[in-house]
Amino acid sequence: DWKDGNGNLVDPKKSYRIEMIATDAADGVSRFSSDEINVVVTGFERRKESTIIVQFAFDEVTSTSRYLESRIESMARYVKETAESGEKEMTIRILGHTDPIGTDRRNMILSQERAAKEERNFRRYLRYIAGLRTDVELYRWLSQNNATLIKQGVADQQPYEVERYRDGQFEKVLLGNNALPEGRSINRRVVIQFEERTIQK
Repeated sequence: DWKDGNGNLVDPKKSYRIEMIATDAADGVSRFSSDEINVVVTGFERRKESTIIVQFAFDEVTSTSRYLESRIESMARYVKETAESGEKEMTIRILGHTDPIGTDRRNMILSQERAAKEERNFRRYLRYIAGLRTDVELYRWLSQNNATLIKQGVADQQPYEVERYRDGQFEKVLLGNNALPEGRSINRRVVIQFEERTIQK
């Protein structure tokens, strides 16, 4: 459970030394250094990361920003590299969201439509990058590389939050505040979420 100055776990592939510097009463300095210490991994950590890839016009499946949508290509490249490394199991979730305006039924349908649209886009990019011709080949490739692709609409149930590291601990910050127009705009989104688990060999 060693952590660096930013609160991140140390790299298990590197070696470390413990160093001690002592100053005596006559201002003499002594330096002591341990033998190399190798990190022994005794547990594996799950990693979860999400990124907004598209924001939408109100009550529409039309994206408002081509720049955000272009993130899909870089996410597809990341999935290809991670999956083909053979070191991780991966679940890719394409999650559609809405703001709270409208009926529950309408918002659920709209969030599912948004998720389905961007999941189709993501599949298209991933097929191209992985050199696959059909969705059948894509799903076979995903299975062979321990990866699962899921699309899901969640309506307005998950306003957009980010985690921030401050004063030695993580805190959640609500960006999608539905009481504000800009918060509702952020909540009209599709998010791609990666869940990764290291494969023990």
